[in-house]
Amino acid sequence: MSIAAITTNYFVASKKGAVINQGWRKPSEGFVMINTDGAFDETKGSGSSGALIRDIGGAFITASHSFILHILDAPSVEAPALRDGLMLSMKSGQQSTEGYAHDSR
Repeated sequence: MSIAAITTNYFVASKKGAVINQGWRKPSEGFVMINTDGAFDETKGSGSSGALIRDIGGAFITASHSFILHILDAPSVEAPALRDGLMLSMKSGQQSTEGYAHDSR
């Protein structure tokens, strides 16, 4: 599956007009950045989500991940990923957070 994903990503990125993420986006002063993402395994009908919090300098603060046993499709994984990012922010005591929505498709 990983070779197929890499190949698909290559073809999508090489299309004219494809937007390529140019790296991490720095949060505003006084904020931390929450990045979340979800992954979907179509053959198993399962997925996983991850969340990462970094400070204004890009330094790691905390992270989390979770396995999702039953999920319908790739977009359905993004909602639990966002929830996990918000829960991680609350658990780690972060009061001022920013997030950046990015879909790699």
